[in-house]
Amino acid sequence: MEDGMANLGQSQVSGSGRLSGSFCILGMMQKGDEVTLNIENLSGDGKTVARLDGMVFFVEKAVPGDVVRARVWKVKKNFADARAVEVLTPSPYRVAPKCKYFGVCGGCRWQDLAYEDQLRYKHKLVVDAFERIGGFVGPVPQQDGVHILELPLAHRRRDPPK
Repeated sequence: MEDGMANLGQSQVSGSGRLSGSFCILGMMQKGDEVTLNIENLSGDGKTVARLDGMVFFVEKAVPGDVVRARVWKVKKNFADARAVEVLTPSPYRVAPKCKYFGVCGGCRWQDLAYEDQLRYKHKLVVDAFERIGGFVGPVPQQDGVHILELPLAHRRRDPPK
């Protein structure tokens, strides 16, 4: 082990120094550990999803496509919750949030994700829910006929776009 880090291909784990060599991270993660994660997807609750050696991480303050250093704040049997503490490589989908309250009020968790990509990922969440949870398989409904806001922030009341 080098400087308390165990090499896991593209991802790394640091923490108390108890990890060494080749291992499965599942069941060894502890609150306060830091991990380097490749963010893959969005979850329905506004967090992002990453996987590392059999464990799923739900990460706050990240965007799909980001590579982040995240601190684990809750660990369960098959998953952990974490918060990005540093964006190591920003996603090509990442944008500057337009609302001055972003990250503070919690009302809009995906403003740092480009609006077109928000739509794409939200569509993917709905399709996944129908297939995985509902057991429906078949043609995927398209967004034709769905009202898409011309100004993505026009429905916000606190700080309307200018």
